[in-house]
Amino acid sequence: MKEDLLNHEEKRALLDVAESAIENALNGGPLAPPALADLPRRLAQPGASFVTLTQGGRLRGCIGSLEPRRPLAEDTHHNALAAAFRDPRFPPLSPSEWPGTEVEVSVLSPPEPLPYQNLDDLLRKLAPGMGLVLEHPRGRATYLPQVWE
Repeated sequence: MKEDLLNHEEKRALLDVAESAIENALNGGPLAPPALADLPRRLAQPGASFVTLTQGGRLRGCIGSLEPRRPLAEDTHHNALAAAFRDPRFPPLSPSEWPGTEVEVSVLSPPEPLPYQNLDDLLRKLAPGMGLVLEHPRGRATYLPQVWE
């Protein structure tokens, strides 16, 4: 996963998509994704995103997609709503919590295998800023690039 796939304008537009989705839901507004024609062209292309909500530096919700299956703006819209209202680790976000909530959108590149021989070899290949999906027959864990911070 690579973190920096979009330019500044596209990043701002995607953050607006996420924040507007949550605000609209909290205010009883429309829940439909934004019109793709109104956004930068790259956001209409298939993409995978994670939307992370924090309050005072503490996680408040995080939901995302690992592989591109729909336009990036739609993916971000859906993941923003899921992070705010359907993350099973937290109760749905309330209107009173919204002003103190930070929203972050991460855009993922397509996953690439990282072959390794043993644990030491894997640890040598890991680098700060790298996103990672660890798979095991009993489960899977996802680490976004900012987890290194």
